[in-house]
Amino acid sequence: MTRKYTILSWGLILTGIVATFVLYDRLPDPYPTHFGLDGTADRYEPLPWGAFILPTVSVFVWVLFQVLPKISPRGFRMDDFLDAYQVIVLTVIAFLTIVHLDMLWQASRGSVTIGRWMPIGIGALFCVIGNLLNKTT
Repeated sequence: MTRKYTILSWGLILTGIVATFVLYDRLPDPYPTHFGLDGTADRYEPLPWGAFILPTVSVFVWVLFQVLPKISPRGFRMDDFLDAYQVIVLTVIAFLTIVHLDMLWQASRGSVTIGRWMPIGIGALFCVIGNLLNKTT
């Protein structure tokens, strides 16, 4: 990845981590980590694990996106669509960070429902990725 996209991705990941530390004292224990179709929490984890689960997933997703081009078949070159690939990586990291920040904000205020904006966020994620997939051939 180019340096610009790496800095932006890690900036988003660090934003989530810093926000977790800032709001940690106001977060409920157990922390909501899974939501049903209606947007209400239906699974909880202990606070130290639950609060940091999305930043941890973001790090693993970023690492996975870095490893995939290196383990791709030799005949599969990414030079032609590297920019599109980097935007897809950044979009996925941004989506995970936004979900995490929203969960932190709502949990620190006492109620966590993500049903309102989640379909819009997933739709926007799919629009960006879908628009870029035709550039990855």
